[in-house]
Amino acid sequence: FFLENYDLHLFMGFMAPAWTLLLEVAFYLSLPVIAVLLARLRPDAGRPGFALAIAAVLSMLGGWALIVTFHGSAGLWLALQFPFMFWAFVPGMILALVAVRRPDALRQLGSRPMALAGVATLLLGMWTNLPYGNLLTVIGSFLIVAGAIVQRPAGRIIAVLATAGATLSYAFYLWHYDLIQWLAREGFSGWGLAGAALLVAALVSAASWLLVERPALRFGRGLFGHSRHARQLPIGEALPSAAALPLG
Repeated sequence: FFLENYDLHLFMGFMAPAWTLLLEVAFYLSLPVIAVLLARLRPDAGRPGFALAIAAVLSMLGGWALIVTFHGSAGLWLALQFPFMFWAFVPGMILALVAVRRPDALRQLGSRPMALAGVATLLLGMWTNLPYGNLLTVIGSFLIVAGAIVQRPAGRIIAVLATAGATLSYAFYLWHYDLIQWLAREGFSGWGLAGAALLVAALVSAASWLLVERPALRFGRGLFGHSRHARQLPIGEALPSAAALPLG
């Protein structure tokens, strides 16, 4: 029922990264309302983008206010709930606006120097590892996705790696933390821990995809009558849709 985030003792418990699933569910439930409100603004990227930026700032300020007001873990726990995490979804929506309504600006955002700056910013954000409001990782992801849309990486090897990454990435994300904790308790450390975690997480992710995700996707498509009509997009066609993904 997606309720574990609302219990401080269950929050980030088993399969800790799954806490973001609740944020995604809440965001996508609110997205039609957001779309209706944005549609009332002028049909360019400026005003909707500005409105989204203001909403992002307000949500983050609300989160920081909770952290300051409620000391200890309770303040951070409240700040990591929706809508105080709305800011993390805004860069993806702004990138989607720019991709559709300002392709000229998208080409500038997606240049190679900007993509390299995005990689550096993302790594810096990972190093700082702020518990809340880590804009460095969000901005870095924003620039990297823009670069992937504009540069359109091509080649069979890239296509195979991208397909494998897209297939296993979410299962990898869900399982990696608990697997790292388990391996550390078993005595792994340093580069040995990193290598073992990478291998084990890849194997578990593949099993998770085959045994859980793929059957669930087939069931869902069959339930709604899309199993025979669903069209698999080539990598090149699928890339623009990445602009609509949350980048938190």
